Amino acid sequence: MTVFLGSESARKRREEAATLSNSRRSSSVRDNSEFGIRWLICYAIRILISTLVLNTSPEAQEYLAAKEKLQIYRHKQLVELYCQAAVAGHEQGVSMNSWVRFNAQSQAKEKLFRAAQYACTLLGYTLQKGGAGAQLYRTVLQLEAHMSLTRKLLRLGNSVEALEAAKRAIHLSDSVLRLCLTISHLNRALYFACDNVLWAGKTGLISRLDQHKWSQRSFRYYLFALILNLTRDVYELRLLMECDTRHRATKSPPSPSLGIPADHLSYPSSPAAPATVALPIMSDWLRRQLHLLVAVLYSNPPLLLDLLKNSCDIFIPLDRLGVYPTGPGFVGACGLASSILSILTMVHPWLKLKP
Repeated sequence: MTVFLGSESARKRREEAATLSNSRRSSSVRDNSEFGIRWLICYAIRILISTLVLNTSPEAQEYLAAKEKLQIYRHKQLVELYCQAAVAGHEQGVSMNSWVRFNAQSQAKEKLFRAAQYACTLLGYTLQKGGAGAQLYRTVLQLEAHMSLTRKLLRLGNSVEALEAAKRAIHLSDSVLRLCLTISHLNRALYFACDNVLWAGKTGLISRLDQHKWSQRSFRYYLFALILNLTRDVYELRLLMECDTRHRATKSPPSPSLGIPADHLSYPSSPAAPATVALPIMSDWLRRQLHLLVAVLYSNPPLLLDLLKNSCDIFIPLDRLGVYPTGPGFVGACGLASSILSILTMVHPWLKLKP
């Protein structure tokens, strides 16, 4: 009897302990869930309040704007430090603004690939003359072909830009400049169009394309454009020389020609007199014109660079068309020189001839 009562009381105590443990566990779970719900509600309210405050408070908006400007300023500082470290030690370092403008232009990479292509042309000619290995020579030629194909890809769409330039040039007041620049830009547009067709043929987009015919056609338009550009340069050079001559004439009175009397100029006494008188006059005139030409070109770097660039470029289509063959070495040197001049005018826009 005593044993039965003890076991019964122990069983009741175990049931009470289990009930108490379940109630504590359920209350703990309920408290945790309530705490989680309260935390989510508070977090949502805080986000809502901060959003409303930031959207409506001018101080908060000013704080965000100042923070954004500070981040942009720090980013610019990092970029400037990186560029300064990249060009450190260069004798004629280029300013960061120039390089930023250079990289921002769409034609910058095409000019770099052009310089690399003609450098490969010149290198291939040098290796061939120097008796280098055939494998190295073929590698340089393949690299040149890849550079040329990459340039054609980068020139896609340049016809539109050339047409826009022609539309702007047609409104120039000077009739000679208007004629030369408009027709030059139109020829450049046709050159780029033929070049795009040639690129499509080389990549296989257009099958059975006569690449030689399209190449000759594109170089023909390129030659016409360069001839017109040189005509424009010579015209502007003549205008500047005439202006400089008039300016000098107004500042100093005219001097007699070599001190030769007028009667000897008008009425020569012997048959040998005209040649004797004309040669000193001609030599003096040539000397003064040459001095004037050098002075005008020295005082106008954009005109000088454009004249040199077009003079170098014109030998490329002349050689490719067979009009005046010069060889790959001369073509490579001229192409490399004109590419460097083009890059120089893009880095320093004030060196570009306008319009």
